[in-house]
Amino acid sequence: MLVDNAGIAGPTAAVEDYDESAWTSVLNVNLTGTFLVTKRAIPLLEESPAASVITMSSLAGLYGYPNRVAYSTTNWGLVGFAKALSWSSMKK
Repeated sequence: MLVDNAGIAGPTAAVEDYDESAWTSVLNVNLTGTFLVTKRAIPLLEESPAASVITMSSLAGLYGYPNRVAYSTTNWGLVGFAKALSWSSMKK
């Protein structure tokens, strides 16, 4: 089993005030980190007849939060990642 549960919230700011390096940091940890860990785990998980991947998101992945643009974006992305993963790599 793999539980993707690493993430950072990043700053609270309006889009026009949001620091670009903070945006990149939140995306790198929350989305790219989840992608890389999952990619590396899949070959090991495929050896098990009962493998599972759990990708944690939050309500920000359903509704979005005001002034939490990077956090909300990555949580929506994690939901999409989990859905795409459920129909691709693990269905070989």
